[in-house]
Amino acid sequence: AAMSLQELGPIMFGGTPEIITYFRTKRVLASVAQCNHCNKPMAECPRGDINDAVGWKCHTCKGRMSIRAGSFFSKSRLTLQQWMMLIHYWARQNPVCDAAESTGVGKNTAIDVYQWLREVCSTCLINDGQ
Repeated sequence: AAMSLQELGPIMFGGTPEIITYFRTKRVLASVAQCNHCNKPMAECPRGDINDAVGWKCHTCKGRMSIRAGSFFSKSRLTLQQWMMLIHYWARQNPVCDAAESTGVGKNTAIDVYQWLREVCSTCLINDGQ
């Protein structure tokens, strides 16, 4: 069942750690990572230089990786909060202009996100039927 804004509010507006935890419970973000360089397990570490404020770090070779690696957020510059809000607005069939205004993204960006979400759902429905 879809969550109400009242249920999602504390997650959406609680900060990035709450959003990361939520996306992990939905298996959208990974909870563990392996280093691409030395294939050792990576640890989550704080990062002040990125908007997610956390990333993966290899203690063996010092390699770094985004917590978004391997997810559909990997190439996006939107914050995870903006993503969560846009997904909510899309699922509630809110007009794209309202979603753009509420999340602080451009109308074209909101249109792209809505289109991408439609494609993801279509792909899932087609794959479930096979």
